[in-house]
Amino acid sequence: MKKWPPPQKPTASIWISRARTPIVFVFLSFVILLIYSNIFSSSFHFDDYSNIIDDPRVRSLHYLKQFWNVEERRWVGFMTFALNYHFGGLDVFGYHLVNVAIHLLNTFLVYTFVLQLFRTPLMTSTERYPCDRAPWIAFSAALLFAAHPLQTEAVTYIVQRFASLVVTFYLLALVCYIYWRIAAPSTKRKYAWYLGSLLSTLLAMRTKEVSFTIPLMFILIEFLFFERPRKMRWLSLLPFLSSLILIPLSSIHFLSEIEERLSRHPIQVSRLDYFFTQLRALMTYLRLLIWPVNQNLDYDYPVYHSLFDPAVFLSLLVIVGLFSVAFFLLTRQRKNSAARLVAFGILWFFLTISVTSTLSALRIIETLFEHRLYLPSIGLFISVSAVLLAGPITFKRVLPLRWGFGGIAVAVLCLSIATYQRNGIWKDEMTLWGDVVKKSPAKARGYNNLGIAYAKHKRFDEAEAAFEKSIALKPDDANALNNLGNVYKNHGQIAKAIEAYQGAIRINPALYRSYYNIGVVYEKEGHLEEAITFYQKALLLSSEDDLGEIYFNIGNTYAKWQRWAEAIDTYEKALKFDIDLPKFDPDLPRVYNNLGVSYAAVGEMEKALGAYQKAVELEPDYDKAHNNLGNTYLLLGRKKEAREEYRQVIKINPELVEARRHLKELRDSDEDERWGVEVT
Repeated sequence: MKKWPPPQKPTASIWISRARTPIVFVFLSFVILLIYSNIFSSSFHFDDYSNIIDDPRVRSLHYLKQFWNVEERRWVGFMTFALNYHFGGLDVFGYHLVNVAIHLLNTFLVYTFVLQLFRTPLMTSTERYPCDRAPWIAFSAALLFAAHPLQTEAVTYIVQRFASLVVTFYLLALVCYIYWRIAAPSTKRKYAWYLGSLLSTLLAMRTKEVSFTIPLMFILIEFLFFERPRKMRWLSLLPFLSSLILIPLSSIHFLSEIEERLSRHPIQVSRLDYFFTQLRALMTYLRLLIWPVNQNLDYDYPVYHSLFDPAVFLSLLVIVGLFSVAFFLLTRQRKNSAARLVAFGILWFFLTISVTSTLSALRIIETLFEHRLYLPSIGLFISVSAVLLAGPITFKRVLPLRWGFGGIAVAVLCLSIATYQRNGIWKDEMTLWGDVVKKSPAKARGYNNLGIAYAKHKRFDEAEAAFEKSIALKPDDANALNNLGNVYKNHGQIAKAIEAYQGAIRINPALYRSYYNIGVVYEKEGHLEEAITFYQKALLLSSEDDLGEIYFNIGNTYAKWQRWAEAIDTYEKALKFDIDLPKFDPDLPRVYNNLGVSYAAVGEMEKALGAYQKAVELEPDYDKAHNNLGNTYLLLGRKKEAREEYRQVIKINPELVEARRHLKELRDSDEDERWGVEVT
């Protein structure tokens, strides 16, 4: 066994030569791209729909203007989704590419952050300073962070970009802060680092609420790695501390929505029960970090009601024990830099996880999610790397580097394999929710979402079985009952579908989707007046984001009823509410097409022409709109344009006989014909 080398103060050049930063970056990039190589075609999942696909904030870069709106508490994350949407629509490849790039950047920032900690005054002045091992400790912490399968939920699950992106700004703020603290007073870049740290803090606080702990982390770093701060040092921290007000300000509207949401649920987890449950959840988090098996998107986690429940009390003892270890290392081993780093890692873990593990407002059923560990895990990886590479810290000996790093290399290999395999579960919604119901067989939500996945793939028998299982586990779930009604509707079992929808309404009278679905059934069956009645009830209950869809169906019903004036008025209302829909949205071109049909029916051909032109502009391969446009040109005597449209129809859909017939007749005769138009 080797003894510690004598204390020395290495310079920045030593780190540069030993860390070999470009090589480290290339190697970390290779590892991450390899273990995440199977996610780039993985589908959207769960909250991706409400936060990306159906959220108007990502549909336009106009959202950039909302930066100064404090109610937009996650502006930065939504802005990145808007950029993804702008350049690639809903192609998942671009979203996954950005998420992987963020994870790679975070991994390199972990490496840089740990290296910078070794340059702080109290690390360079301690005895038994592991100078030659600083790059290895930083590299090991970064590798563990990069390869751990728990990170998959923050990387592969697209919407959890919030969890990974906030870590980017969190680490940037800390790295810039340390650069500012260790820079010479005369250095021109000194205040640039300070401003960079402040800007990163502000961006983090506009990304996710866990950033609330950044100013507290600055204080922790000051006390653990720098001399006791003087009055001027506290003054320099004031801008960071004042930034804490951003999160409460931006969360006022959100918290009011949460309280309203809680009031609609008769059974809730009290704040105290949530706290007891989180004490136990911390042990599960630690277990997953050490032994990541049986990972699950939707844990069926029990709620604990007493501090003296054996499981809760044991968890409390473990937590107290870990704090005691940190206190011991900082007081009895304060001259040991590795001990200081281990203690810092422990305190990092508990400080960063405190936001979600104390009195969270989201206490309905969301007691445990793996993405919550993305930031806290960094602390554990720093501690583990320091222990294995700086030796048993209570002795004056150091483990051989090949032993410590060899153990970490084996762990990283195993973790990488587990990560690659876990990413396979995220392939599509059927594989993901199939995994959930295996691991949480008594939780209804997994079966409901599995049923939705089956229904999307037209596997209605399996969807029906999944919805029935969900309802059996949770009979008061109106959404599952509504989804079962959709399956019955697709099976042609109209009476059973209406019965299921009405059952959902009895459970939740505010569930607009069930009223809407009854309207769809009645419209399909030709009961147009009843359909209008239920659509109008849905209008009263739906959010503004859904009004366009409902107005579209009401317009279609009026068109079938040949009440053209009402149809025109309703389609125009649909356009008013759908004006920000993306060009990829499948309904918007049809709204314009059917509006054109209605205008043509009342003889307003110029308006019909404009509507059809807008439809084909939004969807260039929309054959029926091109056909209607050709018919309208013909009615207006514009034969040349009509021929072009019919040729376009035949190019898009050679099977559309009507267009061929029209084109042939145009060739044979110059006589005007009055052709009908087609409603979609």
